[in-house]
Amino acid sequence: MSYHHIIRVIPEPLLDLKLTDKEILFYGLVLGLASAYGYCDASDKYLAERTKSKIETVQKRIKKLEKLSLFRIEYGQYGFRKIFLPSF
Repeated sequence: MSYHHIIRVIPEPLLDLKLTDKEILFYGLVLGLASAYGYCDASDKYLAERTKSKIETVQKRIKKLEKLSLFRIEYGQYGFRKIFLPSF
């Protein structure tokens, strides 16, 4: 099985927000997942597995990044969620 890794440049405004290194890496993961369709619909469980974090930690990171206007969340039926990222 082969995996393709995409390295994206983190937008400069992120560097001024006093985010932890792990929060910036988390943002980068969501950015990569959102690149195909313009949004990320990964579950908290999936994001936790990918970042080797607890689900609660993922939820806290999502809330923090949403509060900083780095994520815009839309909720659909049955708890389905889409995470959109602003363009810089």
